[in-house]
Formats: sequence, C-alpha cells, structure tokens
Amino acid sequence: MMRSPVNDTIRHIKDDRMNAAYAFNSVLDKTLKKFDAIKDNYLKERAEDIRDVKRRVLRNIFGQRIEGLDKLRKKVIVVAKSLTPSDTAGLKKQYVQGIVTDRGGSTSHAAIIARSHGIPAVVGLRNFTKFVKPRDRLVVDGTMGQVVLRPSVETVKAYELAPESVIIRTLDVGGDKIARWSHDYQESNPFMGWRGIRFTLTRKDIFRTQLRAIYRASAHGSVRVMFPMISVVEEVIAAKEICKEVKEDLVRERYQVGDEVEIGIMIETPSSLGLDIDELSASPYLLPEIKKVVRSVTFDETRALAKKALQLKTADEVRTVIEKFISERRPELKELIPEATR
Repeated sequence: MMRSPVNDTIRHIKDDRMNAAYAFNSVLDKTLKKFDAIKDNYLKERAEDIRDVKRRVLRNIFGQRIEGLDKLRKKVIVVAKSLTPSDTAGLKKQYVQGIVTDRGGSTSHAAIIARSHGIPAVVGLRNFTKFVKPRDRLVVDGTMGQVVLRPSVETVKAYELAPESVIIRTLDVGGDKIARWSHDYQESNPFMGWRGIRFTLTRKDIFRTQLRAIYRASAHGSVRVMFPMISVVEEVIAAKEICKEVKEDLVRERYQVGDEVEIGIMIETPSSLGLDIDELSASPYLLPEIKKVVRSVTFDETRALAKKALQLKTADEVRTVIEKFISERRPELKELIPEATR
C-alpha cells in the first residue's frame, strides 16, 4: 500500500527542515521511481497521473497558472511530452485537430481521449518534441501511426486529396419491401428469410446493375463493397464470383475501374456465428461504443477479466466484476461506456 505523500511531505518539512515544494517534489520522485520499475504497461503509464498531480501541486505552491486546452480558440495540433487528465479537462474537439506525444501507449490518457473524441493521434514518439517548433506544420496520420514534420506541398496535397473510403452496402431489401414488389411473395418470417444477399443472388440482374455502378465509381476514389445478411460462406463465394465477372465485363467494355475494391460482409444473423445461439447480447447501435472500450483495454487486462468471468455463474456476477475493475483500475473508461450497458 502506498504511503500518503501528504504525511511524508509534512514529516520532511518538520524533521528535515525542507521547504514545502522541495519536500513534496522529493516524496513524489521516490514514488515515480517505483512506478518506472513496474513491468505492467497499464500500471507503468499511471505514473503520468502522479506526474500530473506533482506539477499541479507545485504550480499552486509557486502561484503559477497554466492555461489548458479548454482555452483554445483556434485550430491546432497539440504536441507535448505527455497529456494528463488536467491537461485535457474541457478539451474542445473543434479546435484540437491532432495529438502527438513523446510518451504513452494505447492505454495512455492521450490515446484514450483521442479515441473517444475521434481525434487523429500518434503517441510514444520518445523525443519528437525536441524537433518541432511553434507554428510548424504537421500531418498526423493516426491510421498509419505516422507524423510528417514540415511536409512538402506535394505531401499536403496528397493527404488532402486522399478521401476516406466509401463503404457501399449492396441492396438489402426484404420483408415488407419485397412484398410490395411481388404479389407472389409470401413467407412466415419475411425479416429473416428472402432478403439481403439471398435476394440479390436470386435477382442477379439487379445485383449486377448495382455492382457495375460501384465498380465504375471505384475509378474516382476508394470504394469498398459490403454484402448484407450473410449466413454461410457459400453466399460470399457466389457474390465474389459475380463481382469478378462484373469487373471483367467493364474492363472489356473499356470502362475505367479501380485497381482493387475491397469486399466485406455484415454479420447480422445469429446462425452465421456458428455458435448455436438465438440472439446477440448487444444492440447494433451500441457496437461502436463497445469497440472503443475494448480497444482501450490491454491484452493482459482482458485475459485476466475473461479468466474471472469464466469462473462465474450469472451475468450479474460478471457485471459486478467488470464494474469493480473499472472503478478501481480504469475509472477513465466510464465516459466511454454507454448508459444502456451499465
């Protein structure tokens, strides 16, 4: 158990005749040395929280005031050795265009804040702050984990002209929508039967028309295709074969198409998971938020939680263990967890 830094500071002031600032700084430095020796990445990165407390207390002792990111009134890229909770308190997303830090990893406060706000960020660059100067231009590529310092005009243009990929879901009609088209269409559960990919594989004329439009659009930017309501791998194979035929037809007709159109699928039916379950445990609209939480937890933490959960008997017991973990070790995750899942 960590001793109280306040009591130790008071003891140094009384017994060793130290001034308050020197005494407090000495106590916190000893604590930080212990954290630096820890191998666990999550606990090691909590040293930044202690450094934050240290700086804030010393500033108050000396009567210093430091403006945080809540005072920003113009768009900037924040470059720092590290970012702490007090640094980012009141952060305004519309002004922070990117975050770059020397220290930190995937579980650092800067990384968690960047993910939760959708801000491009690259952390753990060690000594980047030594090379950057105020008003330098930067390109922060959070996807590739790269930072370009003082980019050329060509580099800036390349990033400006590189739009994000557009994901186009192929026709996903079903249920009452198909019923309006066909008087002969009847089935007991129209929302889980002849719809999505099953419908388009049956009506290949409609499927090919849409794919032709998608592949022609791929000549003008990054396009990806997503097949809905996939249940078995045979559906994916059949759909990809039609994609291949459509692309070959367009090339033969001398239309321009993209070099490569990525293909993905949507897992929306319990049967497609192959787990013999009747329903999923989360509503689809919660999945993006759940992904944010999952990505902010380390592998070791996940494995330890899973091991505990597998020994429990009820969902309430599992929920209690997770809530205790968040409260004791990862309180910053509370802001990422949707109310509906608590």
